[in-house]
Amino acid sequence: MKTGKPAEDYVDKATKHYSSLFKLPSHERILLGLLVVSIIAGFTATRTLIGLTYFPIIVLLNAALKANVFKKEPLINLKRLSALSLFSLAIWTVFAALGAGLQLLLNSNSVWIKLLFIALSASTAMRFLIFYVLSFKSKPTILSASIAEPLAISLLTLHQKTGLNHT
Repeated sequence: MKTGKPAEDYVDKATKHYSSLFKLPSHERILLGLLVVSIIAGFTATRTLIGLTYFPIIVLLNAALKANVFKKEPLINLKRLSALSLFSLAIWTVFAALGAGLQLLLNSNSVWIKLLFIALSASTAMRFLIFYVLSFKSKPTILSASIAEPLAISLLTLHQKTGLNHT
């Protein structure tokens, strides 16, 4: 880093460089993809339309993350958070589908639950890596932001799938 140049200039250059490397679709298309993957994820995991609840949870969590955790981060905006959520949920869905298939094949809930935890871990790890690279926040803050969405989706799915009713 050269002396005399403010750090903001370097962040601006990084933002421009990053933007030229990765062209994302419009935010509306990303949200539409997220809605579709949410429905597929919910149906794959529980054979219900619980995925319709995944979508608003993800959108609200992204808005909360941007407003509260990443509000001063120039590389992390709502569009990029939504795209990250789309990829994160897609990874989660692959493991959930594998778990559901193995559950039917082996007639065992334990396999499905184990793969759900692998999905949670894979999703969280990807999100942590991306937030760690793009953010100047502390590791505990990044970890909290990384695990919020996958944990919420996993707990909701686990609740739906196992029928944990406390009545």
